[in-house]
Amino acid sequence: MARTFEITVPAERVRLGADGRGQMVFSVTNRSNVVQRVSAGFAPSGATRKEWLSLSGEPQRELSAGATDQLIVDAQFPPGTAAGAYPFRLRISSANDRTSEDYDESPLVHFEMPAVATGGTRRWWIPVAAAVLIAVIAVAVILATRNRGPVVPDVAKKEAVEAIRAVQSAKLAAQLAFAVDPSVERGHVIRTEPQASARVNEGDSVLLTIARDSAGNFQLQGGDTTQLSDAAAGQLAQFLAPAPPPANEVNVPDVRNRTVVNAMLTLQNAHLVAKLLTFTSPNTPPNIVLQQNPAPGSKLAPNSEVVIVLAQPLVFTPIYQPAVGLNPVMMQKISAFNKTGGQQ
Repeated sequence: MARTFEITVPAERVRLGADGRGQMVFSVTNRSNVVQRVSAGFAPSGATRKEWLSLSGEPQRELSAGATDQLIVDAQFPPGTAAGAYPFRLRISSANDRTSEDYDESPLVHFEMPAVATGGTRRWWIPVAAAVLIAVIAVAVILATRNRGPVVPDVAKKEAVEAIRAVQSAKLAAQLAFAVDPSVERGHVIRTEPQASARVNEGDSVLLTIARDSAGNFQLQGGDTTQLSDAAAGQLAQFLAPAPPPANEVNVPDVRNRTVVNAMLTLQNAHLVAKLLTFTSPNTPPNIVLQQNPAPGSKLAPNSEVVIVLAQPLVFTPIYQPAVGLNPVMMQKISAFNKTGGQQ
């Protein structure tokens, strides 16, 4: 059975800090042709416990067809956890069908718990009590100041540079990530973490996920996330800009035996310009392309001329076929062609 989701991870092992904390980033791609509401879970192995793992952000999110998103798994191992590797898999399922038991899993990955150095006999309760006291003070400070911090601005669907400067104007630090999302214009914000209107502390980081046709990273100039210089803005705009079309790679289409209007439209759609010449041919219907130069299949630079030779009877017959869709330059060419009887 074809997989609905493809799950990859840049590193299969992540070393935790001495406090048992760490993060692992997964990339999830929707391989189906419909929007999927993604639900994430965990499949722990060995001594790993599910309650030690959590997902940063919303547990469910929508993923467009063909889109790739990043999921961040937070680890919080309890004090006293033995050193070693703790394996698990990220499990992704679709919430579209509540009765479905189908899911896809990531490769087996590991959080590595380092050995914690221990001293001799000591009064263990002293650092524990100190930690509890610090926690109580921290909670009191948070409760006292939580309504005084800045609010995350709503920058969804805004252009990247504009969004970064809006975040920085709110006295917050901007961090960038890139994901593939066909529903959002390239170079514009898909979402923020924390979400818009969330109240945070001054100087906190806001992760801006920006639409791009492939994954990538961009570090703000000098690593400074509090101020975006004009030079860094220009570099970011260049990074987000679509690649220019390759030069000298326009294929010349075959317009022989077509009517003049059909031939000109075909060349226009191929980013080429038609140049009209006539040839007296009493045995060929008028205004039909007899020859072209260069030949079909040749490669030209965009906007190059292609000469098309039209059949004309002994008595000139004007072109009355509608030229719907032709640009003004081509309309003028046809008008001049009609007036002169094909004598260019």
